[in-house]
Amino acid sequence: MSNDAQIKKFRKAVETKRAALGNKPKVAYTTNALLEINGDRVNLNTLSTEARCVEVARDLLMVESFTVEANEALDTNVSATIGGFTITQWVEDIKLRVRLIAWERDKKKLNAMDKQLQELMSEGARTADAIANIAAQLED
Repeated sequence: MSNDAQIKKFRKAVETKRAALGNKPKVAYTTNALLEINGDRVNLNTLSTEARCVEVARDLLMVESFTVEANEALDTNVSATIGGFTITQWVEDIKLRVRLIAWERDKKKLNAMDKQLQELMSEGARTADAIANIAAQLED
């Protein structure tokens, strides 16, 4: 199998994975996405790594845990809310953000692989590919 044939096969695999990845997830937060916790203000939209999402979720879960302990110690039943939203709502919104970060990471990886494969194609294969793309557009 020639290099161009292998590259074409790999590009199809990348395209299949890209199709399986689907469109960018729509993020519809339950909260207002502006969290104030432990003296810090966090905009969920600016969380750029899964590790940072875990840190924020950890802080939220600590607040929830301490609230449960305080309720038990005081024989009360006060729910933990931040900014008018429950801890569960905040955690669910952070899960949405994690899904978006993962999607963006996977999309970037697939685009990089496709670009690298395109660069490896011979000039003749690139020309044939471009002609096939033009023909497909003319048929639409």
